[in-house]
Amino acid sequence: MQKALIFFTLTILIFLNPARAVATFPTTGSCAFLITLPVPYGLVDVTSYAETGYNFMGIMTFNTSTSGTLSGVFENAVYKTNDSPALGPAAYVKDAAISIAPMNDSNGFIGGHKLTVSGTGKIGSVTKQFTFILNAVATNNGNTLMLQTSGSTGPGPGSGVCQF
Repeated sequence: MQKALIFFTLTILIFLNPARAVATFPTTGSCAFLITLPVPYGLVDVTSYAETGYNFMGIMTFNTSTSGTLSGVFENAVYKTNDSPALGPAAYVKDAAISIAPMNDSNGFIGGHKLTVSGTGKIGSVTKQFTFILNAVATNNGNTLMLQTSGSTGPGPGSGVCQF
């Protein structure tokens, strides 16, 4: 009877304390990310340097709980009515500043973070200042960040992960 009671108690404790899906957000270290942006619907002609990209790959480095840096490359797809898609000029970002702020009930959800990325990027021979926001949540014991682009500026809608 005592063994059954101990087994039952341990079983209940295991189910009452499940592994948390949301992990502690990183304050140090680097992760490699890939954010994929959607392909435009229908036949379009995007032939200028205004491409929104196809995917964005790079590295985020976390220095503190509120700051970090981001470096990466956008591979820009050019969508046309024929011979489509083709790769346009890549866009490069080096050591852009990341400002990290926890989300709350009024700007997201508890456990999420907003990463505001600001810096200078280069596409072809054109250099531009930029700012965009990534929504992020840590999971997988802090080894993975789930990412989602946010806001009205930046690379458009997209999602991906960053792996430590």
